[in-house]
Amino acid sequence: MFLSKTLQNAGILRYCSSVKSFRNLEEYIEAALATARFEKIEGGKKVYAEIPAFRGAWADGSTQRQAMAELRDVLKGWIDLQLERGHMLPAVKGIRPPELSVA
Repeated sequence: MFLSKTLQNAGILRYCSSVKSFRNLEEYIEAALATARFEKIEGGKKVYAEIPAFRGAWADGSTQRQAMAELRDVLKGWIDLQLERGHMLPAVKGIRPPELSVA
């Protein structure tokens, strides 16, 4: 409850019949990226990044910042593909994705 109120006060959540949901795709993407895990690979020469709730969404880069930037692009493509296939997007930390459709 405390987290929900904090996010609501920060303008990240909206309430619709007491169901928590992100207001827009960018907020959803930012929240998903905040759950990313990082691991040094190739003897520390590269950084691997993944978002566990988004199966198959991973990237790598020479730095954590570069891996995160790549992961952002991968996640956007992953979301597009899921929507095109008619699949549901996963909740992030128990909060539903925004209502989206393929144009």
